[in-house]
Amino acid sequence: QAYAKNIIGMTVMFMIGGIFAVLIIAELRKMFRSVLADDCFVRANVVSLKKMGNYSFIIAFIAFLRMFLYLTPALLVVIVVFLICGLFSKVLSQVFEKAIDYKIENDLTI
Repeated sequence: QAYAKNIIGMTVMFMIGGIFAVLIIAELRKMFRSVLADDCFVRANVVSLKKMGNYSFIIAFIAFLRMFLYLTPALLVVIVVFLICGLFSKVLSQVFEKAIDYKIENDLTI
């Protein structure tokens, strides 16, 4: 019932969330290529992790907005999962950034 009343809003929110999910997958593919090339500690991976964190926060925000149209327990789980994914990506990007700094410093050491 509630979904049928808000079908346009819900569809738009699902589409926007899906687009950001595909963007996360694209960033993961970029990172996976660098891992396969045996060069995972590069700045491009830090940028990818930061983007993935931003995309996760956007998906969580879209899901939060969906709460006003149609509230389900699964929606609350989606919000929490994407918030945790966003935080994890942001923290991991900082860890990668430090690792790159240490790697560069180590490469310069004789």
